Amino acid sequence: MFNEIETRVMLVENHRLLRKELRRSIELDKKIEVVAELDNGQVAIESIEKYNPDIIFMDINMPVLDGIEASKQIIKNNPKIKIITLSMHQDINYLRHMLNAGVSGYMLKTCSGRDMSEAVKTVRAGQKYFCPEILDLIDKYKIEFKN
Repeated sequence: MFNEIETRVMLVENHRLLRKELRRSIELDKKIEVVAELDNGQVAIESIEKYNPDIIFMDINMPVLDGIEASKQIIKNNPKIKIITLSMHQDINYLRHMLNAGVSGYMLKTCSGRDMSEAVKTVRAGQKYFCPEILDLIDKYKIEFKN
């Protein structure tokens, strides 16, 4: 019996080495396929139709167009696509900006491939996903969001 791909993922991260490692980690789950690795938000926006992702892992700080603005535009024009922030920033301001952009999750780059797979499954099921450190931040600042 073979595994059928259930989720198409796009990685938007400006560091090539990290993108390669993220891809390797994500694709340990045979039901997830990384369909594109891109290095900035503008290219991501321009590539949506070509790659047709279900979920995008989006970095925040990137050249050309940052992840905040790219997320806003992608979600506005493609509401079925879910975006999970993947960042090194455990910062309330970045979290608020990404939540206001409409993302479905926020993870730190220190998370494991297993965490990423869990995030994909959670977001595909229509729920929000936050790694434990970000949940602590949400609790500390009493941030409310719609599920």
